[in-house]
Amino acid sequence: MNRLLILLVFLVPLMTAISLKLNVKKLVKGLLNEVDAEKFDQFANKWKKDYGNTGEVLKRAKIWKKNKDDIEKENKKNRGYTLVENFFTDLDDDEKAKHTMKAHFVTDLIEGIKEGLPPRRNLTKPPRNTRTKRETLPETSYEGAVEDWRWYGLVPPVKDQRDCNSCFSFAPMATIEVPLNWASNSGASNVLSEQDGLDCAGAGDCEGGGYMHKIYQYSMSAGNADSSLYPYTESDGTCQTQITRRNLIKDYKRLTTVQQMEDAIYWNGPITGAIRVPNSLHSAGTGIFYPDQTTCDATVTNGHTMAIVGYGTENGIDYWIIRNSWGPNWAEGGYFRMRKGVDNCGIETRGVYVPVMI
Repeated sequence: MNRLLILLVFLVPLMTAISLKLNVKKLVKGLLNEVDAEKFDQFANKWKKDYGNTGEVLKRAKIWKKNKDDIEKENKKNRGYTLVENFFTDLDDDEKAKHTMKAHFVTDLIEGIKEGLPPRRNLTKPPRNTRTKRETLPETSYEGAVEDWRWYGLVPPVKDQRDCNSCFSFAPMATIEVPLNWASNSGASNVLSEQDGLDCAGAGDCEGGGYMHKIYQYSMSAGNADSSLYPYTESDGTCQTQITRRNLIKDYKRLTTVQQMEDAIYWNGPITGAIRVPNSLHSAGTGIFYPDQTTCDATVTNGHTMAIVGYGTENGIDYWIIRNSWGPNWAEGGYFRMRKGVDNCGIETRGVYVPVMI
């Protein structure tokens, strides 16, 4: 009898899960054609979507279909990149916006920020490790790359800001972590806390976003906490003043030209960049991203900040290598390439900063 009860404890949840899976596929057949119903079922399984009830299944299927049609329409333009389905494909525009921030945080002109390059770091780079690059991006060759900080084994794994508009804290941390790891000869072991800046810098919040330069200012005055001591919570919190922090940067600079951006990346490490967000960015896949610039012009209300970790050329097209904060299952292992030299969506004029390390 006890054995039967134990067996039922394991079998009932399994049978329920199978039933729900079959119900999802059956439910959307009234909304989608048979082929799309099958594809939506595959999508939900791949991304482990748990919709909970019939209404939510139908809502998500309808959104998924619209986004899928937009992806296919964009791919037919043959602009040198491919959009793909991912965990964003069943989200509407308002839900996607939770992963970006208000555009004014990347378009406001900030007076008084020092321009120019920091002093070159008098350090020797570790040997290039192409194996590390291949493991990070198993399906991407990155042919013709001129500089890529992932080669040196100093870049921590891609992070995920999730449903909090905290990219303004994630991007600066990436630009501090890499030169810190470089100077300490510690591989990618130093991982800094984005929550520290989110809670304590007065730079912004999860709801709307914030200013990157205020994260650098906070780092200069208060130092930086390790992520292990001050973990990310995906929400606004009360500043934890008792956490141990390290003084790592003494200044930061605003870069104003492509040449300055290249020089700063080559000699100092990753830099930040910010854009107005085209809707297609959420579906970025492979190739060199270069959307129609009208999709990220002054009418676009969302912005996003990221770290630029390298640059290169492929088939005569120059690109930046950008580390995003949407997790490793987005685009090219959490990274993507963006057309260089054309101020694509403002990447070369919006929030381009580099820290000056102690």
